[in-house]
Amino acid sequence: MLGLCVGPGVDILHKPGGLRLDCSLESSQALLQAVLAEACPRWLHVGPPCTFWCAISRWIAHATQEGWDAKRKEARTHWSFALHLLSLQEARGDKGSLEQPPGCASWKLGMTQDFRQAYPAWTWCKFPSCAYGMKHPVIGAPWEKMQAFLCNAPLVSIHRPCVCTVPPGRIIGSIQGGPRHGERCTTVAGEYPPQMCSFLAAIVKKHARGH
Repeated sequence: MLGLCVGPGVDILHKPGGLRLDCSLESSQALLQAVLAEACPRWLHVGPPCTFWCAISRWIAHATQEGWDAKRKEARTHWSFALHLLSLQEARGDKGSLEQPPGCASWKLGMTQDFRQAYPAWTWCKFPSCAYGMKHPVIGAPWEKMQAFLCNAPLVSIHRPCVCTVPPGRIIGSIQGGPRHGERCTTVAGEYPPQMCSFLAAIVKKHARGH
């Protein structure tokens, strides 16, 4: 809508028009880096899986020690690769952003602190998604899911307070009714609200090199 040229989304799940890759595999990492080196995107947005890093995953964990170690290794691989891609953006003089819930332990990792120390222009901000219209798809109650971004472009304007007139609902269980019946609430809440996408797109257009 803003006239930007947008590349395919990258995910392990198949999505129409997307690039299906498992970024925990070296072969997929190499392919994606080759694609990015050819395309030279002016802005790269990454949102690695956050399940392992969230507190709730530790509260309900039932994995064996071996299973837990495997999940940790995979999560660290995803996070490390995300930071690596953004360091390449920085080296090219381009923009990027990293999204993860603010309470995730991934923000406190040594590799994250090393990245922020090496690139002080990357600043961190958080805001409630309900300020951008995030809500239950059936009953319409707001969902106060917090978002956090690390970015090397000004994001001051993205800060919005919660203005809900009713108490925000909890993101638990599954959707009952409607076209998304049976899907987990956490899956639906993991999608960015359209208002938030439009706002971020405007920021990209304003600050990406060449605009």
